[in-house]
Amino acid sequence: MSAHTTRELIRTRLSRESGRIDKQGPRRVALTYPSPYNVGMSSLGYQQIYRILQNMPGVACERVFLPDDADQTEALADIEAPLSYEGLRPLGDFPWIAVSVAYELELAGLLRMLHASGIPPLRADRTARHPLIIAGGPLTFSNPLPLAPFVDAIVMGEAEEVVEYLAETCFAAPDPESARKKLA
Repeated sequence: MSAHTTRELIRTRLSRESGRIDKQGPRRVALTYPSPYNVGMSSLGYQQIYRILQNMPGVACERVFLPDDADQTEALADIEAPLSYEGLRPLGDFPWIAVSVAYELELAGLLRMLHASGIPPLRADRTARHPLIIAGGPLTFSNPLPLAPFVDAIVMGEAEEVVEYLAETCFAAPDPESARKKLA
């Protein structure tokens, strides 16, 4: 799928949505789901975190999904760089990325999204110029360890209770290492 086609698809989907919160803000976060749009938008937890972030003063939450055609390409094949739905921004342009992971198979989608965005998938390979990556979601309740090499922090338990603290901590930190230490 070309970038032009992807942008058209995103615009079409946005025109059909109800309940979306149109908002601009100086502090941006990518709320990412490592599966296609239809799967991500069926997650009530994902929608709840979106609403909490969008209701925070000065925060603009932009949703990012695994491109639709990614599940039809070979596992190791390159995919198109994912764009945010609200701002059509590349994933790598955000200072921090919140990822909702429902099950282990979505780890492949996360790694493909990061790679396609020019973000080293392994946390150890990222520098201060790369976004901070925070993971939560159903997988963190049952088996968070597979996420550990790829993210900077993992929210275990109900994210609704800590998402505002998490956001404020990430936005206030001068660099990813400072944020990791504060969140630990």
